[in-house]
Amino acid sequence: MTVSKYLIGEGGNSKVYKIKCNPVQIGSEFYSQMILKEFKCGQCAVERYLMNYLIAKDTGMPTLKFCLEADELFPDFDGIICEDLNADSQYLYVSPNTPGRREPGETEKTLAELTGRNLLAVSEAEAALVKKNITTVENLDSFMDYLISDVRRFSDKAFASEDSFFFGVEIVGEHTIRMRDYIIADLDTLCECDDSDPEAQEKAALIALCKFCHWFVSDSKFEQAVHARLSLLV
Repeated sequence: MTVSKYLIGEGGNSKVYKIKCNPVQIGSEFYSQMILKEFKCGQCAVERYLMNYLIAKDTGMPTLKFCLEADELFPDFDGIICEDLNADSQYLYVSPNTPGRREPGETEKTLAELTGRNLLAVSEAEAALVKKNITTVENLDSFMDYLISDVRRFSDKAFASEDSFFFGVEIVGEHTIRMRDYIIADLDTLCECDDSDPEAQEKAALIALCKFCHWFVSDSKFEQAVHARLSLLV
């Protein structure tokens, strides 16, 4: 099998790579592009991540289609292999928590020159969205209603911190996006609990959305709109 990988991000706990390979069957579908996450803490982090993935699935969170130990598919790799949310170029999935994790590289410096906004770390998808210089979120209010309502479904079973959220967006105009959905895709901090506070989960979701608007929408009124909704929960 021909396999290539290249680094797309790094945090305090792991390095994240994009993997391209010959089509591989996982479940009933075939994949030729996926994500490899290598943990700095070794096998214990892998086991915890896989356990958190099962929690996400069991509690009904919108999460990744697959997540498994890397060596099940690629014997030379350590860590976990999971769905690449950006394998479908029709939508962009971005994490609002990536910017700010490390010093700016050449991509971030170029984006700063183009947009006048300082970003400390971005993935390919995040860079693509920043380059669009988004000024309008077409459906922010209705998406906030959906987001708050949807996270209540699992808030009595588990808690997903603001670091867990990825937001899917559709480019609908030159500087306009429509919020499509959200995915609990970063599972490092997920925790199972029987007495989770629904309001705490709603706050975490809105904080993540607020960060999204801060980093990816140049008109501050959208970030302020999320702040206003968040203030109702405080």
